[in-house]
Amino acid sequence: MIKPQKQFVFKIIPYNQLRKLTDADSRKKWHNRNHQLAIRLLPFKKMNPSGSEFLYRSLAREIGNKIRDNTYKLGERLPSTRELHKKLNLSISTVYKAYIELEKQGLIEARPKSGYFVRYSAVSVWKEGLSGIEKPERLDVIIRKTDALVPHQVSLPSFVNHVLKAVKHPDFLQLGSAMLSPELLPYRQFNRIMKDISPQSMQAILSYNLPQGDLELRRQLALRSVGILDQITAADLVITNGCTEGLSLSLRAITRAGDVVAIESPAFYGILPVLEELDLLAVEVPSDPVTGLDLDCLEAVIQKQKIKACLLTPNFSNPQGSLMPDAKKRELVRLLSQHEIPLIEDSINTELYYDGKRPALVKAFDRKGLVITCSSFSKTLAPGLRIGWIIPGPRYLEAILKLKAGFSVSNASLDQTLVARFMAQGTYERYLRSLRTRLRKQVSRYVESINTWFPEQARVKVPVGGILLWVQLPPGTDGIQVYQKALEQRISILPGVIFSASGQYQNYIRIGCGNPFTGKIEKGIASLGSIIQQLR
Repeated sequence: MIKPQKQFVFKIIPYNQLRKLTDADSRKKWHNRNHQLAIRLLPFKKMNPSGSEFLYRSLAREIGNKIRDNTYKLGERLPSTRELHKKLNLSISTVYKAYIELEKQGLIEARPKSGYFVRYSAVSVWKEGLSGIEKPERLDVIIRKTDALVPHQVSLPSFVNHVLKAVKHPDFLQLGSAMLSPELLPYRQFNRIMKDISPQSMQAILSYNLPQGDLELRRQLALRSVGILDQITAADLVITNGCTEGLSLSLRAITRAGDVVAIESPAFYGILPVLEELDLLAVEVPSDPVTGLDLDCLEAVIQKQKIKACLLTPNFSNPQGSLMPDAKKRELVRLLSQHEIPLIEDSINTELYYDGKRPALVKAFDRKGLVITCSSFSKTLAPGLRIGWIIPGPRYLEAILKLKAGFSVSNASLDQTLVARFMAQGTYERYLRSLRTRLRKQVSRYVESINTWFPEQARVKVPVGGILLWVQLPPGTDGIQVYQKALEQRISILPGVIFSASGQYQNYIRIGCGNPFTGKIEKGIASLGSIIQQLR
């Protein structure tokens, strides 16, 4: 007869309990009595899944990084130990040790009966380097110079992203931004509109919208075209996520990789990455700071190169602020129509005129349907809502609609509803008149300050619309060096080289006048003037 084997039940016994069984005989008796096999569990420290770092240190490092890059703001309450315990499936002890580690680093503090908070004194820890912005001395300023009038690949220098992060960073005095200050925008009216939206309307708003955009918004835009463009209806418009998406969709509808696009020079920096992504070649046609594109040069380029499309900003170009006269717009349309070359018209700044007469759109002179007009509310009404539109004309409407449906499906319904209701109130024109008056005075203050504090050899053109100043520095002064020195003083500007794909405009900078002129702005411009004087 085979004797049955003894069944053992495995049980994990904490080390401090086993330690009480001081000798081997005692442990043996305990096993025989309980028919269990005890496994001694020694104290250990939990590692993360990769085994490279203790879990509490890994958690402390991650939270610490979020404090340094301003994801957790100064004074903000951190999640409680129990919250992170449940969310991350970590023991409370692990979370607690991570917070103790952060306390030792001076990043957080415990407040009685309140929890853990980011310390206000932590600013001294992370101010040494701002989020996503390298120190100026490490900036890569290699610039590839090419012949602007020969088709060339658009390959932006590596420092461009660095520059754009700085110009949008809240810790800088923003003298390079092309956006209006929020205090100039009709935020109170938008707030009232939000409160008046009924639950039934909100239910409909939460659904997808049509790829072409909200019908009421398109109707309101069509109403505004009276006296500006003939026979424009809601069906003729496509709503986009800002003007840049409109420009991108238009380029995609017309061009293919390797095609040549004529752009003005200097050009809006935001279009250069689009050309690079689409693998298009650029020809940079020089532009007069007062009257815009040099048509004689454009005609010479057309004679030598196969231009697939032109992309221009005839009304208050970025960065120069030039305004093309109506006679020149007619001549531009005649020239392009003769060669069957489409024109993509960036009209984003058209509403920001000062003299009481709205500039005409190039599309108003188009008889062949070759002009696609793109615009948005980003420079006048609500930058954060990202509402733009395209007037493509019958020739390109279907192609652009198909691209829009596949590219971004549709725009946010709530944003479109807010703008449509604001326009339907009939206050948009009154708001624009007031805004233009304020901007004209505001820009004049900036110009006066620049003339006061910059060296005499510096030149700035007084614009007749828009909020941008294109500043020519004294001979031999490098805009990149001015940018670097300004960055050290927490002042953001835009160096001229980012407005060209061929390495031009090194002795230029762009200054934005979207913020109301204050003593702080005055000091910032005075500091810039001092920097320029030192670098001459």
